[in-house]
Amino acid sequence: MPEQGVLPFEGGARFRLETFCFPTQRPSVRELIESGDSAVYFWGASGCGCTHLLRGSQWEYLDLGRDADRAGLPAMPFAPLGLDNLDSLRGDIEIQQHLAERVDIHRQRGVGLLLAGHAPPMQVLDLPDAATRLAAMTVIRLQHIDDAERAEALRARARFYQMTLSEEVIGYLLARMARDNRSLMDGFDRLCRISLAERAPLSLHLVRRCWEAIQGQSSHQR
Repeated sequence: MPEQGVLPFEGGARFRLETFCFPTQRPSVRELIESGDSAVYFWGASGCGCTHLLRGSQWEYLDLGRDADRAGLPAMPFAPLGLDNLDSLRGDIEIQQHLAERVDIHRQRGVGLLLAGHAPPMQVLDLPDAATRLAAMTVIRLQHIDDAERAEALRARARFYQMTLSEEVIGYLLARMARDNRSLMDGFDRLCRISLAERAPLSLHLVRRCWEAIQGQSSHQR
C-alpha cells in the first residue's frame, strides 16, 4: 500500500505545471486559485499524473503569493497543504475524521488544500463525512492518454529540453514504452539526460542504442 503524507516542495522544474506535458488534461489551476477556489481533489489511475499536478499546484500557490508581494497587494494566505495517496487512509476512521476537520478549516481560512487519490471522492474513503467533503471540493479527474496525445506529450517534453523529435523516433518510442503517463515521461526523461550527457541529438540510432541498454539493465536486475 502506498504511503500517504504531506508532499515536500521537491523536484524543481520537474513538477511545475508547465512541465506537465498533457495539455488536453491540464486544468487551469492558476485560474482556480485566483478565483478563490482553495480546495482541489485530483484523482485517476496510478501513473496519470495526479502527483505531478498536486506538486505543481503547490508551486503555483507560492508563485501567486510572490506576485502579490511584488505588486504591493495584501498578503495572500497561501500555505498550501498537499496530501497524496488518500487511498491509504481507508480503514483508519480517526485519521479520516481529522482530514474532514482539516478540509473545513482550510476552506474557512481560504488556505490551499490539494488532495489526490486513485478513486472518485465518494469511493476513496470509507468515512461518509470525509467523503462528502471531498466531493464538495473542486474535483479533477485525470485519465491515461491515447497514442496521438502521447506523441504530442513527447514533443512537448522534448521542447522543454530544447530538443526536436523526428516522427521516426516518436514511432519507435510509442511502440516500446509503457503506456501510462508517468512511465512514459520517466523513460523519456532518462533518454534526454543521456542525450545531453553525450551532447548528441535524439536520433533513432541513439534512442535505439539507449533503449536496448536500458532494457538489458532491467532484465539483468530481475
